Amino acid sequence: MIVRSGTGVSIPILFSSGNPDGDVTYKIFTPAGETLGSGVITVPDDAVSAVIQVPSERNALPVGVLSSYRDVEWTYTVGDQMVYDEVRYTIEARLPFGVSADGVRAKLGVDAKDLPNSDISLVKAYLAFQSVVSLADFDMSLAPQVSKIGDAIEALAALILIPTMSVRVASKESSGTNQYQRQEVDWSAVQVNLEGIVSDGYLAANPVYDETANFGSLLIVVRPATDAITGA
Repeated sequence: MIVRSGTGVSIPILFSSGNPDGDVTYKIFTPAGETLGSGVITVPDDAVSAVIQVPSERNALPVGVLSSYRDVEWTYTVGDQMVYDEVRYTIEARLPFGVSADGVRAKLGVDAKDLPNSDISLVKAYLAFQSVVSLADFDMSLAPQVSKIGDAIEALAALILIPTMSVRVASKESSGTNQYQRQEVDWSAVQVNLEGIVSDGYLAANPVYDETANFGSLLIVVRPATDAITGA
C-alpha cells in the first residue's frame, strides 16, 4: 500500500481468531526501528474488527526525502493465546511536474476501482525517469516541456503496472441484475503508446537525448496508428 506524505491512513484489524479477551495494543515504527507512536484500542464484546488510525503527522516526510515506509504492529489475546500481526506501507512524497494517480489511470483507460491510488508508485517512476535524463537543473518555467515530462513520468508509472492490468480489468462487470462485457484492451499496443510518451518526455528534458544510443535503431519505439483504448 502506498500513501502520500502527510496523509493519514487507516489500518483494519480483522479478529479472524475470535473476539479479543481485552484491548488491542499497537505501535508504529520508523525504518530505523524507532517507535513513532503507540496506542490502545478498547474492543466491544461483539466486535469482529477494529481500525488503527495513523495520523497524518506520522506520515510526513522531511524535505528532500522522496520515499520511506512505516511498520504497524498490533497484539491482543484470544482465549489467553497471544495474537500478533503487522503491516508495512510505503510513504511517497508529492512530486513536481503535476504528476498524479489520475493521470496514470487516464493513460491506461481505467478508473480508481480498477487501479486505486495505493497501488500507483509515482516516486518509482520519477526516479526511473531521472536515471535516464537528469532533472536536477531543469527550468520549471518551460511550461510545454513540464507538461511532457509530467506525462512521461505518469506513463512510466503506468508501464510498471502493465503486466498486472489484464488481471485487474475483468472482462465482465455486474451490478445487481445487470451485467455487461467490458471492451477487450490490447495491452501490448497500450504499452507501445506509453513508451512513445516516455520518449517525448526524455526529449523535452534533454533535446539532445539519443533514444537509440543504448538499444540500436531496430528497437526505436514506434507509435501505433490507432489508440488502443479509444480507437481514435
